[in-house]
Amino acid sequence: RSLGYWLGLIYLGVIASALAFWLYYRIIRQIGPAKAEFQTVLGVDPYHPRALLGLARIALEERDLAACRPFLDKALQYYPDFPEARALQEMVAGWADVAVPTGQRPAYAGPPLAAERLKPPAAGREFVLTQADGTLVFSQQGDKDAEDLAAHVTQVYRIAAATLARAGLGALRRGIVQATTETTFFRSNDRLILALTFPQDVKIGFGLLETDKMWTNSLRMSAEPVPPGQPVAGTAPLAAASRSSRAREFRRILAEMLRIDRVRGGLVVAADGLVITSSVPRNIAIEPLAALTATLGRELEAGGDRLKRSTFHTALFSADDGTLFLGACPVGFVVVLGDREVNVGLVQWALRKALATLEGTWGARDQVPATPEEM
Repeated sequence: RSLGYWLGLIYLGVIASALAFWLYYRIIRQIGPAKAEFQTVLGVDPYHPRALLGLARIALEERDLAACRPFLDKALQYYPDFPEARALQEMVAGWADVAVPTGQRPAYAGPPLAAERLKPPAAGREFVLTQADGTLVFSQQGDKDAEDLAAHVTQVYRIAAATLARAGLGALRRGIVQATTETTFFRSNDRLILALTFPQDVKIGFGLLETDKMWTNSLRMSAEPVPPGQPVAGTAPLAAASRSSRAREFRRILAEMLRIDRVRGGLVVAADGLVITSSVPRNIAIEPLAALTATLGRELEAGGDRLKRSTFHTALFSADDGTLFLGACPVGFVVVLGDREVNVGLVQWALRKALATLEGTWGARDQVPATPEEM
């Protein structure tokens, strides 16, 4: 490999993370500064794979597929065994662009949907229904807000579906994203995506019930087949440190999560997709999964910022064969994989505790209920 490659790697990996560890992981979450850093590396080596991957991920965050794909193609042209770039390239291969200008987007051609028949709950803040290609079906928001929300919901669905498939958990069926001031519930099949947002203090059981009602009504009104009722996969009753100590904390926290019954694996990834620590089944390739989970986490963060929402903290996405849990931490994301029978409430509580511990190694510590039943 070229001298430029190694100089670029030193710049990204050694200087950025070892000499300015905390600063690097703040910069990598800010699109402007991160883009400038990656472009600086490409000035040294125009074919540096990680810089190309970084710019491709930023283009995804900006919903610019036309810019994203050439970066991935170029990285794989010179480094065909680059698993993270390959995973993103395979994910976006069949995507339609959800960021086309207003007026050029495809219009919904199905049966008209009326709010009074959909019966959105009074406590709900936002409701949007889209097709899997990003076509807006129905929304309570104004035109511009509705298009932005539909684009974000579609992007979350696409990335989460690819991540669950990569983890061997099957097709995405539902999700929950918890932020500082709101909680959003998702339902989906391979054609439709529904998102319903409540204030943050909504009871999870109530939110799931109301989302299921809206989902059933939406399927009926859009002439989609209504499947028989299914329980949420695996739901049980919901009842400033040194770098070395931080590294030990990552490993300890992951080991504690893996002790929970029915948890299949987990990893801690940086916001740019680099693996910090991991333990997953042998049949799961770590680097591609890390790339997709970091991309999903960044879409939840960047999409929330674009919609002027509060900070994303935790999310879960349930599939036919298990659930993926995702939490934001100062260096990136904590990821936990559970099978179909995993106790969702227990894992959510344990993840909240783990994230609070990691926050404590950087500064302020979040308050977590004493037991899962208090969440």
